[in-house]
Amino acid sequence: MGCSGGSSAASSTDQAKGAQASSTTGANAGSAADTSKTASDDSSKSGDAVAATASVAVPKDLQGDAYNYSGFADHAAHPFEMVIQGPGAGTYTGTMQCTVTGVKDGVADVQIARTGTLGNELGSDQMELKKTGAYIVGNTRVDPAQPTMDLPAHVSVGTTWNSKTMFTVTGGTSVTVESHSKATKLETVHTKGGEFQAMLVEAHNTVTQGGSSHSMVMKQWYSPGTGIVKVEMHVPGAKGKAQDVVIQRTK
Repeated sequence: MGCSGGSSAASSTDQAKGAQASSTTGANAGSAADTSKTASDDSSKSGDAVAATASVAVPKDLQGDAYNYSGFADHAAHPFEMVIQGPGAGTYTGTMQCTVTGVKDGVADVQIARTGTLGNELGSDQMELKKTGAYIVGNTRVDPAQPTMDLPAHVSVGTTWNSKTMFTVTGGTSVTVESHSKATKLETVHTKGGEFQAMLVEAHNTVTQGGSSHSMVMKQWYSPGTGIVKVEMHVPGAKGKAQDVVIQRTK
């Protein structure tokens, strides 16, 4: 959000937080990713987010669609709000800021730092930008088993990609998220922070935790040069206890 990172995914509040933090965001912090129009993940690096520093330049050959739609060139701290309805209901606010912390061997390291109660709930992300796309490799709240693709290098309406996410949330609980994502259309999205032209990415996820599985539908709006500006998640849950989450720019 603001940058990328999502998404980062089940019926409890912690599962929704974990999915967004490891997907966002577009949070996916998983073991496999493939796309219909791009190459699959070839990274094995992971780690927690680090303190924000001045951004470094990103090589031109990495400045494709993933770079643009992730908002990696926008280094301002933008205010966001997350509203949860249903189990774990509450409102969380804070800022999100993207910083490119280094470039080595053709890979750019990117930190997505979140502050305030929003940061307490979602944590901060560590990402990698490669020629094949943008990948989440770490989060301060969850422990991903392997990197996963957040956005492929080349994104247009109709592009699809799949991932299988495995991570451990705070407390040691293991969660697996199988996600099927598709860039469905370009449209104007309305947020508390104004209107943005954005690519809508819809993800249909199956979340497994503690032997039980839940479905989750996530919509993420990526604005060129800005990153994610809005996320909507719906978790049907068990026994009718549905959870709805909306995260959006507020300024």
